[in-house]
Amino acid sequence: MTPGFGAGLVIPDLWQQDAVRALQQGKDVVVQAPTGSGKTYIFELLYPNLKTQAVFTVPTRALANDKLSEWRARGWDVGISTGDVAL
Repeated sequence: MTPGFGAGLVIPDLWQQDAVRALQQGKDVVVQAPTGSGKTYIFELLYPNLKTQAVFTVPTRALANDKLSEWRARGWDVGISTGDVAL
């Protein structure tokens, strides 16, 4: 990712821009990319303006708890489900 103007501002890579555009058009998107490549950034760009629900999956319970804490600290209305669940 390329640093942008101002503190903390990051310009999304082209694949991230494509994912954001598709999501803004109401399409379902699955992103597969290496660790640390910016998959979470896509979600975090869109979440503040979401008018629906989203499912965000992570590979470990520890990461799920970390993201839950971080997002709740931002004031986001998020929940968590780990382990086996019956739907």
